[in-house]
Amino acid sequence: MIDGCELLYRVMDDEERTGVVYDSRKDLSARKRAVLKYFDQIDLTCRYAERAGLSIEQALHCASCIVGGGDGGFDGGCIYEEFRGAYLRNYEESGVLLNESFHHGQYFWEVIWELVRRREVPRAVSRLSSCFLFADLSSAEAFAREYRSRDARVVRCITHGGRLMSYDMNWLTSAPFDADMPIAQSFALKYWRGLYSAEPCVEVLFEGLYEYEFI
Repeated sequence: MIDGCELLYRVMDDEERTGVVYDSRKDLSARKRAVLKYFDQIDLTCRYAERAGLSIEQALHCASCIVGGGDGGFDGGCIYEEFRGAYLRNYEESGVLLNESFHHGQYFWEVIWELVRRREVPRAVSRLSSCFLFADLSSAEAFAREYRSRDARVVRCITHGGRLMSYDMNWLTSAPFDADMPIAQSFALKYWRGLYSAEPCVEVLFEGLYEYEFI
């Protein structure tokens, strides 16, 4: 047993290994790196969706059409032109473009959750700087069966100082992609307020140093 202040469980990512001390604020998963890469463009697209009264899916479609000169089939107007201008300026600076064909929509939820966290509960642990854990083995194994491949490995995670908070993951996984921003934000707010759904799937966000060992 590795000495540590907390014993939790983790479904390991492919790039993770046992016996290595990780820092959740620095050792980011490929998914978190992708979220941060597209963060600003997604933020702009979400703001556009809210102002134009579009669903997140519709706004992503509009963003995907910008470089090709289209408006995504929706009425443009001044709101769209402002969005298009800001989006292209960001593209010129960053070289980053959203493309619905590349499944970039999957990153929207993490950005929306982070924006709501910053606004409503800024002292809460960020999902983008934390490790996702479970307080019991059965929850980790259930998550692995539903969201990972058959060869996904569940390990013990031993923390070495830091902060941890628990939330119901169902608010994130059940948010409909055809939702508009008010609905998406309402799901995020329930998550960050610590509310539980009818059948909660509780995840632990840990920010700090940690390592894994086989069970």
